[in-house]
Amino acid sequence: MPFEVRTRKNLDWREGDESSPRYFLEVDLSPVLPASGRVARLPVRWRRNRGHPILKEVYWVEVAGMRVEKGNLAALEAAVPQAVAAFLEHGTLPYYFVTTPQGSFPVYLVRGRLLLKTDTGTFGAEDVGELWQRLAEHLLAARRIAALEEIEVCLLLWRDLQLYPTALLLRDGRVLVPIFLCPGYGAPQLIYEVIGQPSRFLGPGELFALRQELAQELWARRAIPHTGALKMDRLRDEVWRALEGLARPTLYVLVCHQDGQALEFPVYEAEGEFFALQRASYCRLIFSPDLEELSRLVREDLVLRGRASGASLVAVEQRRR
Repeated sequence: MPFEVRTRKNLDWREGDESSPRYFLEVDLSPVLPASGRVARLPVRWRRNRGHPILKEVYWVEVAGMRVEKGNLAALEAAVPQAVAAFLEHGTLPYYFVTTPQGSFPVYLVRGRLLLKTDTGTFGAEDVGELWQRLAEHLLAARRIAALEEIEVCLLLWRDLQLYPTALLLRDGRVLVPIFLCPGYGAPQLIYEVIGQPSRFLGPGELFALRQELAQELWARRAIPHTGALKMDRLRDEVWRALEGLARPTLYVLVCHQDGQALEFPVYEAEGEFFALQRASYCRLIFSPDLEELSRLVREDLVLRGRASGASLVAVEQRRR
């Protein structure tokens, strides 16, 4: 399928700079995304090809995580439409990519539903959280993975055909809402995606309000038992560092007494709520406007995940100075 490509110079590029885009390729996606203004803008990076007797420089772009690299700009312009066309199925581009230990697989939006085909089956769902759960259950039953955390989901945005990894999950039981990360400089930018709606780009400080908003919506639909059930889970380190800088540490910790040992969870405050931080291989935040309720929620979570027994207690204590 032909895609018209135009090249634009990056007016901010400086001679010899190999870290920032030298050009942008503008790819008209109207053949597969029939709406005005659907032009993807792909950053073209350049580097010297030192030591090569003939090929002195290299130009490259990424298309849905695939690197397309050529020795001159004209060849790159010719190669990019072919790279885009390679991802087309059902007359459209992928919406997400799912990565498992077995490989990476595109997810398409087909007649209002998400469709995923892997090496072991075909899965459909109304939203990406439901799809993630169904795939995880299948792979767990087949002993292809040991935990849901072995699955990674990335969002593909048509505006630049780049993949955006999961920054964190808003999660409770079968409710799973991924928030995606825009890599870059400074504070991370985040993306909340709902099918059929414009992507919402958020700063870290807006995450607390987004969690409250979604918790209220899910509780009203009876998808979760109470608003405190919706946790922030699997936070990337850079996201937690940004949130930590915005939250206010309190004078309290939650302490779980078990088998003569004490597990401590620091308590913070943000947007009128308390939250407790659990650290393992990733960060997990549990929320409540009330400290006693927070201690109950933390205890329930620890028992559910096998980190504490049903006889364990979680107490609110003063933080030691």
